[in-house]
Amino acid sequence: MNTDIIFMSVQHIYTNISLFAHMKAMIFGGTNNTTLYMAMTLAALLSNPDVLKKVQDELEIHVGKNRVVEYSDIENLTYLQAIIKEVFRLYLSAQLNVPHEATEECQIQGFNVPDTRIH
Repeated sequence: MNTDIIFMSVQHIYTNISLFAHMKAMIFGGTNNTTLYMAMTLAALLSNPDVLKKVQDELEIHVGKNRVVEYSDIENLTYLQAIIKEVFRLYLSAQLNVPHEATEECQIQGFNVPDTRIH
């Protein structure tokens, strides 16, 4: 398929910069999530020493100090699972400002938004 046809069909909707930004988000969007969530979980634990201590105690009980955590250990680490789920809830990684199309003309705070306007 000719990429020029695709570009021409969206050129009236997007600027080159916004088109590049959306393409970059689609291509590279998933590569940063693991690092982001590991950093956010670590930051949350470091800012809550009592919670960090409970996680350390749970790890010591179920895993011990002489080996690393294995996938089979995860089902026993319920407190750690709850913390990870809470980090997912607090720090949403999904892009919320995706383009939206107005289906009918409307006014927002006195500004007229024509129908089919992409914003």
